[in-house]
Amino acid sequence: MIEEVLFNPDDKTKVTLLFANTTIDDILLKEDIDKLAQKYPDRFKVHYTVDKLADKNAKKAWKGEVGYITPDMLKRLLPIPAKQDDESLLIMVCGPPGFMKLLSGEKTKDYKQGELTGLLKKLGFTEKNVFKF
Repeated sequence: MIEEVLFNPDDKTKVTLLFANTTIDDILLKEDIDKLAQKYPDRFKVHYTVDKLADKNAKKAWKGEVGYITPDMLKRLLPIPAKQDDESLLIMVCGPPGFMKLLSGEKTKDYKQGELTGLLKKLGFTEKNVFKF
């Protein structure tokens, strides 16, 4: 999806990816994602967060976030709606059930979007701003 946006010269959408993983080694396609961020610095920002770092050397080299996603982290790294009915922002969320519950609430059993809950609701996002995969 990110490539579709970035590779289209007529699309001016700005994309921010907050990619949460357990460890650095768990980050899928990191090299490819980093290349896109370097190629499109005005349109694509990537932020990584990991639950833990393996050792002191990893701590020195790591430039991303460490720890679970928090409201403060979201405020620092993601665009926040300017007003209640701001439809110019879309946050797309995917992950395991616990992650979905924390950020946005889970989809319904019949795979509909369901009620928006979690950190994104607390930060002022609405159902119009959030899509759950």
